Amino acid sequence: MSSQSTYIPTGDFILITGGSVDELHPSDTIQKYLVANHSFATDAFPSLKIKRLLQTADFLPLSGVVLVTGTTLSASTGQQPSAELFNPVTGEIRSIAMIRNRRYHTSTVIPSTDD
Repeated sequence: MSSQSTYIPTGDFILITGGSVDELHPSDTIQKYLVANHSFATDAFPSLKIKRLLQTADFLPLSGVVLVTGTTLSASTGQQPSAELFNPVTGEIRSIAMIRNRRYHTSTVIPSTDD
């Protein structure tokens, strides 16, 4: 429930990030769906650094990473607002600071202006 699916054209797979089964327990999972095989990969990605629900996940084609933003964790939990950059080739996940936590938000990837 409330996970995000992001197509990764460089590997022809779909990343499924975060989500929940009951809206109370966010998930930190990253799953890989292989488009050509119509199946989930058995090789696991590392977990997100923060459990996320109602997040966005966008593939940034110029850098080849996925930007994951937003969570439902409230300020009362002491959770710092952050986003994560996930490299689907290397599996590396890097946290970056955000000014505010977000949920129920949208995101837009601005296409490059390649000539």
